[in-house]
Amino acid sequence: MAILVIANDPSGTPELSAMFKETLGHKALEAPGFIFHTDGPVASGGWQIVDAWETREDFERWFATEVVPLMPSGAPAGPPPQIFDLETVTVRR
Repeated sequence: MAILVIANDPSGTPELSAMFKETLGHKALEAPGFIFHTDGPVASGGWQIVDAWETREDFERWFATEVVPLMPSGAPAGPPPQIFDLETVTVRR
């Protein structure tokens, strides 16, 4: 089942987002199960990341092998991401 992942990084910045996009953007497009990614600033400060993946397993594998090693502390900042099951995903091609 497809999932939606919402993560909030209270220490996120445009510069950190740009670094992740430069390092991981092309890899995400080739990752098994990747559907889409978007991110941006949060009004209260920090950064919000929203992804969709075909399965929870696809996301967890990607996060553990590609994202966590790039984090300054080796672990995600902020609370764990929220993960929601999706019934339908419609994208324009």
